[in-house]
Amino acid sequence: MWTSGFGDCSACHPRGAKKGTIVPERPTIYASNWASWRSAGHHGPGRKLSVMARPTRPWELGDACIPDLMPKVQDLAKFKAGRITEREYLLRMVGPLGRRAHQGDLGPGRLTLADSTWWYRGGANKVPAFGSPVAQDGDTLCCVCARPGPDREHRCHLELVSEYLVRGGWDVVLYGRRMTWREPAYRCSACGNDDGIQVRAGRAECPDCHTNWWVHRKGIYWLDGARFRGALVA
Repeated sequence: MWTSGFGDCSACHPRGAKKGTIVPERPTIYASNWASWRSAGHHGPGRKLSVMARPTRPWELGDACIPDLMPKVQDLAKFKAGRITEREYLLRMVGPLGRRAHQGDLGPGRLTLADSTWWYRGGANKVPAFGSPVAQDGDTLCCVCARPGPDREHRCHLELVSEYLVRGGWDVVLYGRRMTWREPAYRCSACGNDDGIQVRAGRAECPDCHTNWWVHRKGIYWLDGARFRGALVA
């Protein structure tokens, strides 16, 4: 369990709930490439879910797939052919992801799975062969793109997808590092006051005991406290 000072979101912290109340822990979904299954902390204990534009090899199908998180096949083809840039390729996913996020379809309990071979069947039989029809805590999103490193040719759309999932109410372990959502903490650690806290230039001050402290900006952070800069930041 965690308090609202470490990660409020509309999915986990009801509107109007008092700051500092105990709220349910954010479920965790993992995101990495298929080749990382032997790397500690990269894959979760749950199912392997394909989010590739069009997996072809049997092991790329995974246990199921998530159509809402897959790039369009035609966009991937244009990117590989050099007709659009990496940035344009990722930007073409922003609109669809944003709409689904606005509708709440990317949040816990709403991220719908499909049978990994549905596109070979004319779009029919989209129900997963087994297990829950939605993504669960501990499942792993898999793509074939290389992990970050000096020899990597381009970024993976998983990095963009992870950002939307965190905003939707998940914690995401991306390439073995956990991302979470943080809200500024407006409760004074010295006296416990959470009323009338003033924030100026990034510092909060308690009107009762005049203790002051730095506050995080609202947004996505790595668990070690570093702010996540975003997949589209060069």
